[in-house]
Amino acid sequence: NTSLKSTKAVVSTQSTGEHKFNIALQKLREQSERKTLESKEEIFRLTAERDSLKYELKKLTSEMRGIDKNFFDEVEDLKFTLQESAKLNRVYEKTLQNVCRKHKLNYHELMVGVINRRKRKCT
Repeated sequence: NTSLKSTKAVVSTQSTGEHKFNIALQKLREQSERKTLESKEEIFRLTAERDSLKYELKKLTSEMRGIDKNFFDEVEDLKFTLQESAKLNRVYEKTLQNVCRKHKLNYHELMVGVINRRKRKCT
């Protein structure tokens, strides 16, 4: 009788242990499946992003074929011309201010008037 009880206790303990093991194993499987799905989704997203970047690179490479050294020289020339024009504009502005001062005219009022006339012409 005692032997039967101890055998049942051992079997019961083994069943409980196996049950806990099976539950833990099932949780691991579910986690693994979830991680696998997340990884597949990430791979899909990254593949799409890579393909998009490849396409963009191909477009830009194609556009760059038409640009040669002369293009960059022209850009530098335009930058220099713009800088020189800005310097000249500052000289003109100072000269205009001196003329206004000499003839006792308000430079700022004149500029506001010029700007307003330009706005009316454009509309």
